[in-house]
Amino acid sequence: MRLAPSTAMIGMSTEGLETYYQALKQDGKVTFVEDIENKPWGYRQFEIEDLDGNRLQFFRFLDD
Repeated sequence: MRLAPSTAMIGMSTEGLETYYQALKQDGKVTFVEDIENKPWGYRQFEIEDLDGNRLQFFRFLDD
């Protein structure tokens, strides 16, 4: 049975988000749907797609 691709949001610490983003970029094994950037709704985030088509969005809250 094949499952349909899905999405997930994963909250991270400030240091964790930046470190993980750099590690994924260096590794080159995932497809980046969206590079890291600050969003108007108060998140710093990036999004990847895995080999099964699942989209994973990693984020942290921006400081006020």
